[in-house]
Amino acid sequence: EGHIDRECSKSIDGFLDKVHDLPIHQLLLPDDKLRQIILAIDPSIRKFVFTASVRHHAERCLQALGIDDLFDGIIDVKDCNFETKHSISSFHIAMKKAGVVNVEECVFL
Repeated sequence: EGHIDRECSKSIDGFLDKVHDLPIHQLLLPDDKLRQIILAIDPSIRKFVFTASVRHHAERCLQALGIDDLFDGIIDVKDCNFETKHSISSFHIAMKKAGVVNVEECVFL
């Protein structure tokens, strides 16, 4: 768990907006190879982005890569109560948000 005062949500949002204010479309280009890899995964398997970042940043990255239409949703740091991906509780929250009941039927790539 990071050192975040959860009582200061306005400050947290401002900080997260500022650190993710990057020229994404200058840094990331459409990636057809990545798109084809994701498309090759069984289409009956739901796909989510699980990020330690914020939703808006992940959306911008996915759009720049040209793969934003390939996912069922984004689970971000806010969804996980600011727990990092180093915390098992964040994985439990992510699985719950993705509707995963059986851990053996879930893969994080």
